[in-house]
Amino acid sequence: MKSVSKAIIKTIIYSEIFGSSPNKLELFVKLHSQKLISKSEFDKSLEKLLVQKRIKTNNNRYNIHSHSNLFKSCKLASIINQKNQLISQNIDLISSTPFIRAVFLTGSLACRHPKPDDDIDLMIVTSKNRLWISRFLLLLKTHKIRRRPNSTVVNNKFCFNIFTEEDNLNFSPENIFIANEIIHSFPVYDSDNIYQNYLKANLWVVKYLANSLTVKKNQSIINNFHPKIKFNRALNKQTKKKSVSVNLIFNLINYLLYLLQFLFMLPKTSNETIKLNLALFHPKKTDSTIISEYKTRLKSHNLI
Repeated sequence: MKSVSKAIIKTIIYSEIFGSSPNKLELFVKLHSQKLISKSEFDKSLEKLLVQKRIKTNNNRYNIHSHSNLFKSCKLASIINQKNQLISQNIDLISSTPFIRAVFLTGSLACRHPKPDDDIDLMIVTSKNRLWISRFLLLLKTHKIRRRPNSTVVNNKFCFNIFTEEDNLNFSPENIFIANEIIHSFPVYDSDNIYQNYLKANLWVVKYLANSLTVKKNQSIINNFHPKIKFNRALNKQTKKKSVSVNLIFNLINYLLYLLQFLFMLPKTSNETIKLNLALFHPKKTDSTIISEYKTRLKSHNLI
């Protein structure tokens, strides 16, 4: 089997782990390949796989196995649109929090395979040395719309599961799961090209998804993924440069809030990462579980 055909099948297999079947555009962008694949090569190999009946298609969705949990495209579109509307309605409330520089959509909605009862995952990027001030204020002002720890009802609640600072945009470990998460992430608020800096900081993803960054430079492609979200790019505002003493005071407040929140969360933490410039609230080691399942499925198709 040619490398392009293998890449297509691998990408579909990975999507099926999440109960999803990609459309043609998603399949091309997410292609599991270490080298760039042209659109013509991709189209030719995709058609050949369909003729050989190695993959199936229905309503421009591609899969290998017929899973009962694969949503019908119309139902999935309705779920995505509903959750996107909630983002549009609340993004001003979220992004107006002091020191927030960007807000990225992540998780199942960004990957376009949300379930009706899923929450809405958001990654928050703050100014340098302001993460814990911003998080504290954000949690206060969003208490009605955010997911609460240990809550049993989370559908359509906002989950702020990643906080990082504008100079700390590189993510690790470098693996196929993290690469997909980075590529799927989508800016719903961006104050000053933070999203492009984020992609530049994670150029390593091309080792797993060679097509992804080349395609994602095109804003129209991004809009095709989430057309119902109005991309909110803040205008650059000329602000007076704060004095050294004021910055030091804010730095101290940020550090004290970090200590207070860290001590408050400490008894409840499991696999979370809590640092001065980074907070990852993922209680389960999702990446290792997904990668293990992915390898198992690749073996069953004699792809590794």
